[in-house]
Amino acid sequence: MTANRAIYEPTARNAAFQAGIDPDLFVRQIQQESGFDPDAYNRASGATGIGQIIARFHPDVDPHDPVASLYYAARWMASLRRQFGSYRKALAAYNWGPGNVGGYTRPDGVVIPPWNGERSTLPAETQHYLDVILGPDWPEPGGAPVPTVIYNRAEPTISQNDPWSCAPTSTRWAMMAVGRHPTEAWMESQMLSDGIVSKAEGLLDASGHDLAVWITEQYGEFGYYANNEPRGISFDALAAEFMATHNPYPGLIGGSIWNHWSGLRTYDPQRDVLLLANPSEGWHGVGATMDRAQFAAQGPFSLVRVLHPDLLAPSAPPPVPAPIPLPPVTRADLDREIAHLTMEITHLTAIRDRLPV
Repeated sequence: MTANRAIYEPTARNAAFQAGIDPDLFVRQIQQESGFDPDAYNRASGATGIGQIIARFHPDVDPHDPVASLYYAARWMASLRRQFGSYRKALAAYNWGPGNVGGYTRPDGVVIPPWNGERSTLPAETQHYLDVILGPDWPEPGGAPVPTVIYNRAEPTISQNDPWSCAPTSTRWAMMAVGRHPTEAWMESQMLSDGIVSKAEGLLDASGHDLAVWITEQYGEFGYYANNEPRGISFDALAAEFMATHNPYPGLIGGSIWNHWSGLRTYDPQRDVLLLANPSEGWHGVGATMDRAQFAAQGPFSLVRVLHPDLLAPSAPPPVPAPIPLPPVTRADLDREIAHLTMEITHLTAIRDRLPV
């Protein structure tokens, strides 16, 4: 295994798992694309980086960023698989182009039909690509994993780049903490165009209601949804709900006096503080934690919860250990036990008879 593969294969597997595609297949695909080399470049096509992404066709990702490229490539593969219905066609589309697999109409009006799935109608390069990744005869991988959404409380904080963008930045952090990877440009432009934020005032609905509705509308197709608690939620209520031992989802909190929104990771009972993913650390003296005095001074506060059924599913109970089988009991064993008990009874009776009445 190369040094680059040792570094990036875990990320590739996680990206595949979150996208819902077969991780082993995706690792073989990236190995075939670039050998896990983040500096790979194809002069003929312009394919760049670890995922061999052609920037002019995919402007929403930096192909020079290996981590972002792996997550993007996995999501694109998942999209191609949904579109074409099989891994062989998804891989062919990744290598040969979606238009060649799905069919298209040329500028001169000639209709190019979809690929018929036969080896003989693929370019030799794409035939070899499928052979390496899927194996001879291109069998479909069995048992593709059902992605499970997990809340990563340690998701790195994202710093806001504009004075008004604390809500989009905190929302972006929360979505990344539960497995989504929205870009800053998309998140901000979408919230601006949908009237959730403005550059003059930031988040326009301080209760968090409109933000919760927006998250549900944007991510509902993936099972995510959000709800809110309007101004007035207490520190104790947040501490109970976001206790580090059991809180399964991220939150977003906004304070009226604070005039700011932050991601809420969890509550630390040892220090009696809320742990934040604060996009502007130091704003009004608040950094990565918020204590009771700061909470009282910067409120009242609203809360938005980012949720998914997987996050709320009860944990499986621990397995019940199998009972230890007892050794077989024979008549001789019982006779010995009876004799022993008889001696004990005789001994106790003698002690009793010596006691005063």
